[in-house]
Amino acid sequence: MRFGEHVTRWRWAVLGAWVVLCAAFLVVLPEADPTANERTSFLPEDSAYRRAMETLGEHFPKQGGLSQAAILFERPEGELTSADRRFINTIAGEFTEPSHSDIRPQDLANCTVSSPGPIEAALTVASADDALRRGVNLLNRLMVTGDEVGESEDAPAEHKRPRNPMRSPVTSHGQAAMVRMNIPVDFITYRSTTIIKHIRTILTQAASPQGLTINAAIPLSEQTGTETEVKTLRKPDGLRVAVSGSGGYGYDYAEFVRESHDRTMTATLIAVVVILLVVYRAPIAAMVPLLAISVAAACVMRLMNVVQNAGMAIGMAERIFVFVLMYGAGIDYSLLLISRYRECLATGGRNRRAAADALDATVPAITASAATDAAGILMLVFCQFLIFRTTGPVVAGSLLVAWAAAVTLVPALVTIFGRRMFWPAKPHVFQDGVAGRVWQLRLWPAIARRVVKRPGWVLLVTLALLAWPAARSFQIRWVYDALAGIDSHYINADGEIVSPEEGVGNAAAGIDIARRHWPVGEIAPVTVLVEADRPLSSRKWRQVVQQLSADLREAFPDLLSGMRTLDKPLGTGHEFPRGSTMGNIVRRFARAEYISPDQRLTRLEVLLNVHGMSNEAMAFADHVREVIHRSAVESHLAGTTVHIAGATAQMQEIRETTQRDFRLVVILVLGVILVIVFVLLRDVLLTAFMVAAIGVSYLATLGICMWLFAALFGDASMDWKVQVFLFVVMAAVGVDYNIFLAARLAQEGRKHPPREAICQAVAHTGPVISSCGVIMAATLGSLAAGHVELLRQLGVALAMGMLVDTFIVRPLLLPSFAALLKRTGKTARLIA
Repeated sequence: MRFGEHVTRWRWAVLGAWVVLCAAFLVVLPEADPTANERTSFLPEDSAYRRAMETLGEHFPKQGGLSQAAILFERPEGELTSADRRFINTIAGEFTEPSHSDIRPQDLANCTVSSPGPIEAALTVASADDALRRGVNLLNRLMVTGDEVGESEDAPAEHKRPRNPMRSPVTSHGQAAMVRMNIPVDFITYRSTTIIKHIRTILTQAASPQGLTINAAIPLSEQTGTETEVKTLRKPDGLRVAVSGSGGYGYDYAEFVRESHDRTMTATLIAVVVILLVVYRAPIAAMVPLLAISVAAACVMRLMNVVQNAGMAIGMAERIFVFVLMYGAGIDYSLLLISRYRECLATGGRNRRAAADALDATVPAITASAATDAAGILMLVFCQFLIFRTTGPVVAGSLLVAWAAAVTLVPALVTIFGRRMFWPAKPHVFQDGVAGRVWQLRLWPAIARRVVKRPGWVLLVTLALLAWPAARSFQIRWVYDALAGIDSHYINADGEIVSPEEGVGNAAAGIDIARRHWPVGEIAPVTVLVEADRPLSSRKWRQVVQQLSADLREAFPDLLSGMRTLDKPLGTGHEFPRGSTMGNIVRRFARAEYISPDQRLTRLEVLLNVHGMSNEAMAFADHVREVIHRSAVESHLAGTTVHIAGATAQMQEIRETTQRDFRLVVILVLGVILVIVFVLLRDVLLTAFMVAAIGVSYLATLGICMWLFAALFGDASMDWKVQVFLFVVMAAVGVDYNIFLAARLAQEGRKHPPREAICQAVAHTGPVISSCGVIMAATLGSLAAGHVELLRQLGVALAMGMLVDTFIVRPLLLPSFAALLKRTGKTARLIA
């Protein structure tokens, strides 16, 4: 028996197998544990950024960490009070205490905290000199309590209070302080977001009327030591707090994606139901593909838990993407089958025979389409960026599950419901058996006749219309800022948006605080490590650093707002005379903090005037190595190695890695599609034109979206992930419609001359492909219902791309080319 006869004969067994399989997956397969076997970073292990962070962690352990949380405190109306400072230093010590939330102790392992209180190196200065010890205690007291000592301008320099770079001066905006927490994993990992959630929980509890319960150590005497006392810590009235830094960016992004999850899925389901009802005007016909793909999606979502627990990087955004793409592609496969089934019924076929014939006629095209989709998206596995690499197999696998449901569960349900599927609607019928609505039956033959009549003009005009926006796409400014589109707000313990004094601010609120009191680069300084090929003395390193600092200020006069180095550990403008007590303390501190123990490395903290993830900051990271190498040569340091660490360096590395991946993916995806389509059509020119049309429609879509975003939002810049995911989906999924058309074109080519075959193919496939395109555009466009700028832009771009493919490339561009050259494909038996 044929495949269609098997499925329709055993329809109840097929239905039962899918129900049992879905139920078993839901009951047996485990829930997702995002932190299980999670990678610490999504960049390649041999990347410059990973090597820089390893070097930083090895030689400066307290500064190590693949991401960072910056907790900012602000008193807008004036100077931080003594109660504020005690609260800040006390709560900073609680961030590594796991008992305040449901975080696991191992998640806080290797996290280090530095507060505005003690400069930690000063507390660990080892010396038998009592005067130096008294100086260390004095420095500690000044930085912890902020006691007023010699604040007048004419006071001796050794009695002036040293400026703590973690606490701002008092300005018209008041005063602010910052606590930093180094996190040993990437800021877009689940563990990082768990740590930030833990910090926010502590802060929201302290901001609540109940306060935060802590165990405070009470000193007794040298003989008895300390005892623990339970206390309640409350945030002082009027003090504001926000969590920012790269870890804060990642947390806010993850929260917005999580909030987008239910909203996007609901929008997807509503869009599919509405369009199916409009297409069929029959509730059962609308529910059959929806039910089948929903069962398949439930299985896939459960399987994703298994592969995620095995160590594959699958975030919430990837889950949303898989869900939406499954529905779009799965419904498209189902519509092709149901449309052919309706044609078979219209020619007088009986229910089961019509379903079997429809399945046998469409399963090759559906299989070819699914294989092309999966093979194209699977090319992401060759990427170096881990998120792309793991997204490829997951999406490809989900499409294959959707294909399996479309060729087994959908025909089984179609056979079970039979003609009752289309109640109460009755399709109109052409004399040759084409089923559809009256307007569709008139529209598509008319379009086909006009295309075939003047194919050269249609081809020329269509290409001209697409070339204009395609040329503009090269002017798009790709943005790597994780905070793009996220507004500043404060949230209390109940998750409600409240006033700044009542809640905890997000990363954007932290940026606002930083801008008022520091250079914005203080949130995420650029750490520059200069490694010599031999140990150098402190004096030599100081000379080198002086030259480096001067060269950097000269090379980047508009970007640099300050530096903390071996020569100026407290920042520019804060120095102490050599030989003074405070000068000795600061220099000892500087040697411990800015020179590695083996004397081969020095560390510079560079503060920029721009946000650390901006394109301007990444431009600095691009050129700073060149400046430092040139400066090192002038300082007679041949063989110097420069490492760049911090959030700016990380985003720069992500940009370079993903751009390399994108160029590779373009070649691989187009190559795979070229091979598959050629095997199906056995026509070199037609295959090459179809692949070229993918590139033109992709670039045209980008150009149209650039105009659209500029008109709607006043900003034509786009999130960097749109570039990759839009191309992969448009190339792999968008070519489906060309395959559907080419399959019918090859069929008709065996019965009619080329131009008549083109007319018949466009007329037969027009209703179903246009319906498929609208459904795919609506489902992928539902991503725009999310809160994240990436999802909004990706949803609009994917919807626009599907519409361009459906209503320009498929009915105009491809038929006009085929008619001009009188080509219908050399073989149809593989896909007809």
